[in-house]
Amino acid sequence: MLSVAITRLITLTKVLGSVPDTVSMSSVEYEDALASLCVMLAPMAPHIASEMWQGLASVAEPSSKYQWDKTVLEQNWPVLEEYSTEDMIKVFIKVNRNTKGYVMVPRHLRDNQDEIQKLVDKSDLGKSYLNGRTFTKVVFTSKVNYRRMKFVS
Repeated sequence: MLSVAITRLITLTKVLGSVPDTVSMSSVEYEDALASLCVMLAPMAPHIASEMWQGLASVAEPSSKYQWDKTVLEQNWPVLEEYSTEDMIKVFIKVNRNTKGYVMVPRHLRDNQDEIQKLVDKSDLGKSYLNGRTFTKVVFTSKVNYRRMKFVS
């Protein structure tokens, strides 16, 4: 199980490393993600996590949910915040290998392929490219921040 935890932390590190500089410089959410990474790393590598925590604490915004005056080992374990059902995600639409645009879909439907397909059918984008035809193949591809659907007609 330790190897799984380390693999997940490496994945989180890669995702955080791919965030554009403009977002990472001014985002409280990015700061919270870095702090969460430090807290989750602390049980496995306490010395490096403490060094990372001190560096992060020196530039941290006071509005964060962490107590920057305490050590990383004294912090509460990060809690996953549930998304509200009103949050929306982009579903990119490709028809015959060409990206045609995207449709905004409620986040809670992100794993429900049938509902997403119905919403795309009802959308202006879906109506304009289908013209009464039906799909011969629908392919769902999951990415970190969005879903992509390929429609072949």
